[in-house]
Amino acid sequence: MLRLLASPWAVAAWGAASVLMILGQSWFYQRVRSQFHAWQPVKATILESRIRSYTDMDGEYVREPVVKFSYTYEGQEYVSDTPYLCSYSIGPKFIDLSDVANRFKKGETVTARLHPKFPEVCYIDIAKFDWKSILLLAGGILIFGFGAYFIAGFVKGSTL
Repeated sequence: MLRLLASPWAVAAWGAASVLMILGQSWFYQRVRSQFHAWQPVKATILESRIRSYTDMDGEYVREPVVKFSYTYEGQEYVSDTPYLCSYSIGPKFIDLSDVANRFKKGETVTARLHPKFPEVCYIDIAKFDWKSILLLAGGILIFGFGAYFIAGFVKGSTL
């Protein structure tokens, strides 16, 4: 096992994994984005747009955008507080809170898109691709690969 980790092929494999992760995430994002734009558009009215600040249970200061909007579909009125369709993030999210809060003004009418199977799920837009998080995660994978290579080489060299 150490021989495998101490080979340059191990570093190449970690590098390939990083690149494949970036390409896979990019492909998946473009696919979801094109499907989102095919969803049925509806008119939505912004009810609230602000930045909420609070201290969480761990005692950390948190700031997050709050955007609520209402829309009507087939005579039924709905309210949503999720303006962006976004994926779960493994790494930290790098978003500009003021950009989110300033983009939508209370009382403004915008076009939102309904989920094709669930009319209670509606988004105004799809979140931007988070390149910084993906590159940070890919860099971590690559650094882990280099670390494994050098540690395995050190252990292999010290046991001889």
